[in-house]
Amino acid sequence: MILSAHKPHQKVVIMKKKLFKIFLLLLITAISLFSLSGCNKENDQLRDKKFDNITEKNVSHYIADHVYEPSVFAVEESVLLLNESIIELCKPQLKSRLMDDFLLAQKRWKESIILWRESRSYQISPIKSLYVYRQIDQLPINTTVIDAVLKDPSLHPGEEERTIFGFASIEYLLFADNNPQVALSKFEEKSSCLLLKKMAIDLTENIIKIKKYWNQDPDGAKHQFKEVTGKFYLDQKEVTTNIVAQMLNSLEIIVWHKIGLPTNFFRGDPDFEKLDAWRSQYSLNNIKAIFLGVDKVYGDINTMGLYHLIYVKDKNLANRISDHFDHINSLFNKLTLPIEKNYDNPPDEFEAIFHELQELQNDLTEMAKLLDLKLVFEEDGD
Repeated sequence: MILSAHKPHQKVVIMKKKLFKIFLLLLITAISLFSLSGCNKENDQLRDKKFDNITEKNVSHYIADHVYEPSVFAVEESVLLLNESIIELCKPQLKSRLMDDFLLAQKRWKESIILWRESRSYQISPIKSLYVYRQIDQLPINTTVIDAVLKDPSLHPGEEERTIFGFASIEYLLFADNNPQVALSKFEEKSSCLLLKKMAIDLTENIIKIKKYWNQDPDGAKHQFKEVTGKFYLDQKEVTTNIVAQMLNSLEIIVWHKIGLPTNFFRGDPDFEKLDAWRSQYSLNNIKAIFLGVDKVYGDINTMGLYHLIYVKDKNLANRISDHFDHINSLFNKLTLPIEKNYDNPPDEFEAIFHELQELQNDLTEMAKLLDLKLVFEEDGD
């Protein structure tokens, strides 16, 4: 009887805590939106009138030259450096692996994965036709096969076994142990270095394919995207549709695969192992990088992104979308610790990001309607 008498009180306390948490979320959102409300007027005053005659072709050319291409180059450069550091770490003549080399390989993996995640919204149709994305970004990885190969190198699977390649598999070898000294000691075994080098070579070759196809003339991805030759796009409207579709796809990945499913905000317990970089405790950085890629495509008053294209049709919608980007970025900046360390009780800002990302998706969908874009699911096999 004593225990049952306390249950209603416990429920009341829990309900009060939930209501207080909801109140805090609403307060954070209200304060941020109020502080940003003045930005709309400022944008109206600072915006260059030369953008009034902007066209969809102007926007796609700007995005190709100033957003997509720098990303293609940066990803390749970072992966080449990662491969170089892995070769250095696994030099056959080294009797003992050097900690500095190991930490450098970890550092370059982190630099590479961030640039790769930022490019998520740049995976346009011509690039997707290479069918390399699942090879680069295979999730989940097959750790059972990886461990078996480490024990017996003769079990090396054929090229069709994609579940042991890509960024996540390299992370598994470099970050599997929280103690760097323990992780490094595993590379005293020849099998660890053999597999790691094979993974690095496979990743590098696929990244080089993307860069090579981007610049290839006259049939390269950049040419197809900018000139609308008919191979991938029948008209400029299809190019713009592809741009916006990739933005929405990237946000969907963040909302459900990077935040929703691992946190289980609405059902069950959180499972941080569903995060794609939990071993390196770099998942938050990955999420922020994907969002940054979307943000760069949308642009602002100083760039020739989608912002100006929408502004001339509906300045309130254009500024509201900008406010979403600013607010979400400010919430991201408040999250400093690796989210894996506090995943049983995610901070309020994390849940606020989740909800505002959904609002941003809604407004970008409204933007697509305003531009008369027909967004459909595309079964592209990648």
